Order: sequence, then C-alpha cells, then structure tokens
Amino acid sequence: MEHYCYIFVAIIVLLIGLAVWRGNLKQNLITGNTLIVTAHPDDECMFFAPTILSISKSHPHSVFVVCLSNGNFYGSGVQRESEFSASLDILGISKENRILIDEPSLQDGPSNNWDYTVITDIVLKLVETKQIRNILTFDDYGVSGHSNHCDIAKALYSSRSKLSHVNILFLESISIFRKYLGIFDLLYVLLSSKNTIAFTSTPRGLLKTHYAMFSH
Repeated sequence: MEHYCYIFVAIIVLLIGLAVWRGNLKQNLITGNTLIVTAHPDDECMFFAPTILSISKSHPHSVFVVCLSNGNFYGSGVQRESEFSASLDILGISKENRILIDEPSLQDGPSNNWDYTVITDIVLKLVETKQIRNILTFDDYGVSGHSNHCDIAKALYSSRSKLSHVNILFLESISIFRKYLGIFDLLYVLLSSKNTIAFTSTPRGLLKTHYAMFSH
C-alpha cells in the first residue's frame, strides 16, 4: 500500500512539473501590458488569480484589472468595491493598475443585458491609455454561465476588428466533469490544443488566492 502512495505522489508531482514547464513556455507569448476584464468583484480571484499571479511574477506592474460593475445586485456595491480592492492588494495589483466601473448600463444581474458598445468603448479607452497588448476575459459561456460574463465575451468578439492590434485571450469554460477532476485535469491540459495557454498556481499562489477569496 505504501508503494502505491509513493507512485500516486510521484504522478502528481510529474503532472505539476510538466504543466508548469509547458505553461512557462506558453507564457513567454504574453509580452507587454495585459488587461484582465471581469464583470463583478470576486471574479478577479475566483477565475483569474493564477493568470494574474503568473504574469505579474514574470512581468511586474504589467497587469491591469478592470471590473465592469461594482456587484450591486444585492445592494452591497460599496462593500464589494472595498472587497475588490482588498483582494487585489493580496494578489499584488497596485492601485493605479485597477479600475472599477459603476455604469448604469452595466449593472450586476443575470437578467440585465449589458450594452456591448459601452463595454467596447471602456476596453478601447484602456487599451489606448494603458498601452495594452493583451486582453484576457471570459469566453462566451462565461465559466459559470452568468449572462454578464457572457456579454463581455460577445462584446469583444464583435469588436475584434477594432482590437486587431491586441492579443485577445478567452478563459475556457470546462465541463463539470473536468472541474471535479481536480489536479488530474492537468493531464488534459498537457494534451490539449497548442493554442491553449495554461497558467498554474504554485502552493504559495494557491494560498494567496484563498486569502483573496476570503476578502469577499
């Protein structure tokens, strides 16, 4: 039984090592300033923490985070603004690199359809003023299926001609089965498309992510 435990641990270590190695190779494709586009306070740590920590480590001060609402669905927008700030303090994003939007046409809520033009205008302005070369946001399922997440992806998809000079990356939504594979999903990542860029958390990064989540 003890031998099986050693084999199990060795497989996990190998998977992590290969994923980090592959991820480091792909992360070299990320150069210049990167803009993470989120919908609500807590998205930054719930969905994008490994990306934020990985890029910040190799390119300090190059990551910008914009949250397109203050998460006022339950009337606690002001509190969530403070939580957003505390979370990014933990994740190492400086105050000048974080932007929180409170726009009438971009209010938190699964039944609220967000204005694609407003989203695009905000992103285009940030691309210009912050000299952004990479944008990372949700894909068209939005990981959790939240309509606000999906609207960001659809807005940027429809505006790709205006952003042709920027590298746009979409966070891949995965099946429930893969979500519950845990660390063994790394095997799928290793064998996945060459167009996939994988960011993996170190143990220290995982702790930072949890601390950031506790801010919310």
